[in-house]
Amino acid sequence: MNTELTIGAINPGYGGLPIGVAAALGGATLAWHAHPFQQPDCPGRTVMRYHHPHARAHVVLDAIPPMVDVLTINGFSDWLVTGGALIGGGYKPSLVIVEVSATRAKARPICEYLNSRGYRAAWHVVRACDVGAPHVRYRAYVIAVRGDCQAPGVNAAYLDSVRCTGALWPTPEVGDTLLVETAYQWSLDDLAGHPDKGRTRALEHWAKVTGEPYPYPLYTTSMPGTQESATLEFIEWMMGLPAGYVSTPPLPLTRDKRMLLLQTGTVPLQAAHAVATGMKRVYKP
Repeated sequence: MNTELTIGAINPGYGGLPIGVAAALGGATLAWHAHPFQQPDCPGRTVMRYHHPHARAHVVLDAIPPMVDVLTINGFSDWLVTGGALIGGGYKPSLVIVEVSATRAKARPICEYLNSRGYRAAWHVVRACDVGAPHVRYRAYVIAVRGDCQAPGVNAAYLDSVRCTGALWPTPEVGDTLLVETAYQWSLDDLAGHPDKGRTRALEHWAKVTGEPYPYPLYTTSMPGTQESATLEFIEWMMGLPAGYVSTPPLPLTRDKRMLLLQTGTVPLQAAHAVATGMKRVYKP
């Protein structure tokens, strides 16, 4: 386990990308995390401080942060405003990993910029379902190694993956009601004794991959006339997080804020597979 490596994370949400990166590299320590354009009490910063009390927590990067071995960045806008500016100003970690929504228009210019700054960069798409999750979550990953550095070793366990079997569920997303509607119908069918076998098979597959049984997907408020919604525990499980990672810590966060954090997060196993396999692309002739 390579515990000597350090990670700095920009806009990590609950930390799914740095968790996955650390796993792929055989271990690493989070040195700092920053949450640009967020309030000091933003949900991501709150959860990260709870799980990583040793790491420095920045609201904004108004000064050059301590140098780390690996810089992770979630989101194209955070790359444009913060990540690219850091590297352009001379901040050059050995490894840079950026996760963005999967479009060539976003990933390609990041690669070109990093290549112009002395890195060897490549990008590729990895879906959550590629590593067994019961939803798609289509994302592009940019992997860049500084030109004067050797490629870090990766954990071979993350080179292979088994795609999800069964009928995929909608990806958890902010403002999208499709997942709730699907969970509602699945629950009705399940309670009636004839569940959707395809969607059930997808849940069972992910349960086998994660080693965690799937929670029941619906939550009903006590207020009459209100609609059901997916449980925090179910979304947390769909993202491949340990049970209770976001849903239960005693933090000053409402259910809605925790849900928003989960809906915008990274599946750690997806990120680990992206880094492990992406390293080959960086050094592809």
